[in-house]
Amino acid sequence: MSDQSHHSFFLGTGQSHLIRWLRLSIWLTVAAMWSFAVFSINPELDLFVSSLFYEESIGFSATFDPRVVAGRRLLWGASQILVLSALFGLVANVWTRRELCGVPTRVWTFVLAVYALGPGLMVDLIAKPLWGRARPRSVVEFGGELPFTTPIELVDHCTRNCSFVSGEVSGATAFSISLVLIAYTLQARLPAILFRTALGVAILMPILSALQRISAGAHFLSDTIFAIVFTCWVAVSVGALLRLTIKPASMPGPQNCPASGSPP
Repeated sequence: MSDQSHHSFFLGTGQSHLIRWLRLSIWLTVAAMWSFAVFSINPELDLFVSSLFYEESIGFSATFDPRVVAGRRLLWGASQILVLSALFGLVANVWTRRELCGVPTRVWTFVLAVYALGPGLMVDLIAKPLWGRARPRSVVEFGGELPFTTPIELVDHCTRNCSFVSGEVSGATAFSISLVLIAYTLQARLPAILFRTALGVAILMPILSALQRISAGAHFLSDTIFAIVFTCWVAVSVGALLRLTIKPASMPGPQNCPASGSPP
């Protein structure tokens, strides 16, 4: 399979582009419905997974583990750097009227939109206050005072910064999706090892973020799974609206990515 056909398979062009986005939306909807069914039939699954990290005498010890805290800050920092880079890239592309370093304006727009509509709008402004779910460390089963609720229950046990869904896992998912898109866009200019490393990092980011949040008693397993599903759905929708396609960047050159210190 050629590079071009591989890129077309990833997002598609023309009619196939819309069909692929529709298929992705359907699969994500099915995944969400299946997940709701699993956690409604087996509500104890959330409690069981969280109990693996809970000790009655000290609670969720990972909350104060310096290694876990450092990992959390690293994940946060990665997202912040990516958002700032996307903002700079968007402004630079508009200002210079060209694709700086071969990354199209639509790609930078996609990154910013996914972060704004995923972790920002979908998670913090809609899901958290709507579900009102208490965090694991706040429920009776783990030494708190609030009742445990499942993902299918809309309650008012929490008014802000609630458990469902995880904002940090949503951010990590937005990071991963954006990194994959940028990596494929720049595949022609990236060494193979760097390209594969980027894909590996993209796979690990949501998993590590979910593990950190669950082990710290900040989120249930379902909070993290739905954070991934919801953010992927947002990304699919944004990609469809932008009619996003991947065109491999040309090899580095003065016209594409100016050297440091040279005029734009």
